[in-house]
Amino acid sequence: MRLRESVVCMREAKEGRVAKKAKKKRAPRAQFTTDKVDVLGGAAQILRTAINGDVWQFRTWLPSEGKYLRLSLKTKDKEVAIQKAQDKWIEVQSLAQKGKTVFSPTLEKIVELYLEDRQGDVDSGRITKGRHGTLTSHLKAGLRYLHSAGYTRGGELDSRSLIGYEDWRRKDHPEIKRVTIANELATIRHCLKYAHIEQLTDVAAFTTKKIKVDEQVDVREVEARTFSNDEYERLTRYLRSWAAKKNCVDENEYVLRQALRHWVLVGANTMMRVGELRQLTWGNVKTYRHKDYTLAQIYVARDTTKVRKPRQVDVRGGQYLERWKKTSKNTKNTDLVFSDAGGKQIDKTYQYRAWKQWMDELGYDEDGSRNLTWYSLRHYGITMRIAAGNTYETIAMVAGTSAKEIEKTYRHILREEMRTAATREVEVLREIKEG
Repeated sequence: MRLRESVVCMREAKEGRVAKKAKKKRAPRAQFTTDKVDVLGGAAQILRTAINGDVWQFRTWLPSEGKYLRLSLKTKDKEVAIQKAQDKWIEVQSLAQKGKTVFSPTLEKIVELYLEDRQGDVDSGRITKGRHGTLTSHLKAGLRYLHSAGYTRGGELDSRSLIGYEDWRRKDHPEIKRVTIANELATIRHCLKYAHIEQLTDVAAFTTKKIKVDEQVDVREVEARTFSNDEYERLTRYLRSWAAKKNCVDENEYVLRQALRHWVLVGANTMMRVGELRQLTWGNVKTYRHKDYTLAQIYVARDTTKVRKPRQVDVRGGQYLERWKKTSKNTKNTDLVFSDAGGKQIDKTYQYRAWKQWMDELGYDEDGSRNLTWYSLRHYGITMRIAAGNTYETIAMVAGTSAKEIEKTYRHILREEMRTAATREVEVLREIKEG
C-alpha cells in the first residue's frame, strides 16, 4: 500500500513539474512569411512576415559563414525593396571576394577585448591604472569618429578608415592640441592592430594624415597653468574655511573636505603627480624633524607612477601629513593617505567639482583660458623650487622626471633668472662706476 502511494505521489509531482514548465513556456511567435519575391534569380529574396507587417526584409545565404544574412530594408515599396536588395547583395559579394566576413565583431566588442588585454598589463605592472583610463578615453573618441563615418563592425574597415580623424576631432574642438590627436590616433591604431593579430579584422595598417607635433613647450601656457604666490596663499586661506567643521553637514563631509585641503598642501610641497597622490599609502610615508623643519620621506611605488620608475624622496610639508593623519579615519600602512571617511579613494567627480567651485569663488579662471587644474599644484611646486635656486637635476629627481624636461617645460623661470642676473649686473657696474 505504501509503495502504491509513493508511486502515485511521484507521478503527481512529475505532472506538477511538467504543468509548471508548460506555464512558463512562451507562446510560439508567428514567424510565417506572408509574401516573398526572388531577387537576382533566387540568389536573394525580399519577404514580409507577420511580425514585420508591410516592411520588406532582405535575406541571402552566406556559404562562407554557413548562415543566412537577414535585415530590414526599411521600406514598404516593393520596387524600392528590390533595388535595395540588389545593392545589398552586391555589397555582400564584394566583402566575400575581399575575404571579409559580414558577421564580423562590432567595433565596441573589439575595443572591449583590447581593453581586457591591456588590463593584463595593469595587473602585471607594465602600465598604470591611470594609463588604462587614458587608453579608454582615447578609444571612446575613436568609436565616436568611426560611427560618424558609418562604420559599425571590424569587417567594414579599410586602410583609409582613419584618414579624416584629425579634421573630425578639430571640428567641435578647434583648440585641441596636435599632440593630443596624435596620441589618440596611436592608441586607436594599436587597438586595431591588436584586432588584426587576433583575426578580428583584415586590415593590418591604417593610413592617416601626418600630424606635425611641435616639440617646443608653450611657455606661456605653462605660466598660465601655474599659481602665483599670492594665488596659492589665497587658495590655502580659503580652504581653511571651506574645510572647517562648522561648514560641513556631518563628520564624513568634514573628513572628505580635510582630505582635499591637505591634498593641496602636500601636492604643492612634494610635486607629486595626481595619480601618485591618489594611490599613495601610509606605509610609504615617514615624517621626521630636520633642523627647524618637519620633512617627509616618501616612497613612490613603481606601479603608481607614470614613468614606471620607483623613487624615494625627502621633501618638505611633513607637518601637513602629520596633521592630516590625526584627522583621517584610516591610517594603517595599507590605507590610502587621501581617502574618504570609509577608506575608499576620493570620488573623482566630487574632487573635480570641488576644484571648480574653488576656482569660481576665487575668480582665478573665469573664462577658462588658464586651465588651472589639480596638476597646477605640481607646476607651482616645481616653479618655487627653481626660483629658490635648486638645480634642475635635484628637482627632476624629486619630481620623477628628467632635468631636460624640467628645463624645457619651465623655461619661463629660467627667463626670470636671466632678468634677475642682468639687473644685478647693471647694478654692480653702476656701483663700480660711482665708486
